[in-house]
Amino acid sequence: MSEEVNLTATTLATPDSSQHYWPFPAGPGQVVTDHDWETMATQWQNGGVRGVPESGTVPSAGNQGLYARRVSNTQIEMQPGVAHINGHWYELKIPKVLDIDVTGSLGWDAYGVRRDLVTLRLDRANNTFRFVQIKATVNVSNKTYTLQAPGDEIPLVQLDVIKDQGLTHEPVDRRWFLSSYVRPIRGGGDIYLDPAPRNGELGVDLIGSRLVVGRDGSWVSAREVFVNDTDSALASQVQTLQTQVTDLYAALETARSDLDTTEANLAATQADLNTAEANLATARSDLAALQPGPWTNVAFVRSDLTNYNSNTVLQVRRAGSLVFMKGALAKTDGTALGALLGKGENLLTIPTGFRPSYPLYFAVSAYNNTDAAAPGALSASLGTDGGIRLWLAPNIPSRGAIYRVEFSISWMLG
Repeated sequence: MSEEVNLTATTLATPDSSQHYWPFPAGPGQVVTDHDWETMATQWQNGGVRGVPESGTVPSAGNQGLYARRVSNTQIEMQPGVAHINGHWYELKIPKVLDIDVTGSLGWDAYGVRRDLVTLRLDRANNTFRFVQIKATVNVSNKTYTLQAPGDEIPLVQLDVIKDQGLTHEPVDRRWFLSSYVRPIRGGGDIYLDPAPRNGELGVDLIGSRLVVGRDGSWVSAREVFVNDTDSALASQVQTLQTQVTDLYAALETARSDLDTTEANLAATQADLNTAEANLATARSDLAALQPGPWTNVAFVRSDLTNYNSNTVLQVRRAGSLVFMKGALAKTDGTALGALLGKGENLLTIPTGFRPSYPLYFAVSAYNNTDAAAPGALSASLGTDGGIRLWLAPNIPSRGAIYRVEFSISWMLG
């Protein structure tokens, strides 16, 4: 039969200052420091979030603890939840909106996408927890990521940030989850001395180098539970399942490749759209430049000349590089223009900004005192100084037959 023996100082030395034991209602063990708590609590759970992994990128309702939903292109909303990191616990009790940084010149891939991680970090220096955005830390090509405080932070969501746009889709679930340790056992020939397991409890036989499972109070090899090697039909089914998994993985890789191609096409389409928008902006600018400006009066060089009437004021205006001129010229006293015609004298001056860069000639209309067209040809010249002169053709019978001259002409600048 077994017998218990209380060990005394004669067989075991009295504990010294290098030892500590807790918790106890009295003595040194009744004081538990933060170090003691962390040492104890880290044995309870691995670091992670309370929840379960799912196959989709966005977890289902009821399983979104410390998952962040998209609010806008520059904001996310962290959902209430509980997490554990190195013996320290964190609980978010109400949703929390966080501003994210979508700027920066580094980390963008060929398609203009930067993949960031939002993590929950244990801030030991300030005795708190912080949400941290780590830019461009996820590399989908090399299937790698980097944490800045390994051991003291856990990832929560991945942000696929689009350059010049921000966050356009829901974040990808990247949470780590709480789990219980697998029990290590001594195993081997001394397995009977290991603690009796619960049904379904996993253990690692460190002596026998095998995975074991609790069944009816005993540790048995995992292969006896999961696969019966003597059952060829079951082995065949397992092989079929393995083949299906391989096929599914290949299909997933094909889908990923198709997605990459789609993203590339989307980027090319976006580039074409940007070019079209730039061309449209240029066309709008050109169209705005072609809008006609206001009418501007032409100056009379001689005081005895004036506009024929209020409806025929001599004016010019521009539409881009095109200049229009309208109006009619007459004597102030209503008499014939007579000797003013054909002398090469400047009669009018076009304002600056409307003048051509080389001399131009135009046909103009001449009328007698009965508003009938005067016979013969009358032309006008426009110089680079803006001066307008009138010229008579030899077949004009008399200068005295012309009482007004009308202008309806146009020219290009440059």
